Amino acid sequence: RSEQDVQTVKFDINSNQSAVLQIVGKMSVDCHIAQSGVAINALVNTTFPVSGKLAVDLENKKHRLNIKAPDQKKELFVFKSDPFVYTEQKKIDPAADGESIIHKMDILGKKIQKHPTQVHASFGREELGYEFSLDGKMISRLNKETTSPIQPLTGPIEFKLSAKPGLYPPTEADFELRQPTDE
Repeated sequence: RSEQDVQTVKFDINSNQSAVLQIVGKMSVDCHIAQSGVAINALVNTTFPVSGKLAVDLENKKHRLNIKAPDQKKELFVFKSDPFVYTEQKKIDPAADGESIIHKMDILGKKIQKHPTQVHASFGREELGYEFSLDGKMISRLNKETTSPIQPLTGPIEFKLSAKPGLYPPTEADFELRQPTDE
């Protein structure tokens, strides 16, 4: 309406923001028609799910934020790393237009573990009502072995941070902010 000030603004928030970063690093020997070496493919994925309501009361200078707690398991952060050995051969045919053939092999060796080491840690199930879990698995070199590569070149790594409702999960969280008056 004309000539009336806005007194209250309300927002419904429903977001599932995510970001992904993938990096491939290569170390190789190049002899014009072939390239051979070691590479690592690393992937980071993070998700931040938020759902709730925001009310801004401009007249009373009082603002409320209500965030709904997720009711199922959510993966918040994932890190994966996969090392491999590769050979890339360039096609010599002039019609090939720079095409190449890539042979990729997993890193295998007698001085590294055959099965991954698994890690699990969790907290907050009873205290916060939400259980945060860190799960991981990785291939390492054998105990007391000093002549084999170290992580991350011994094998794949995977770590996941997740959250799920705990013993007494909250359904929502309320926050209130009051701005001081100029009086």
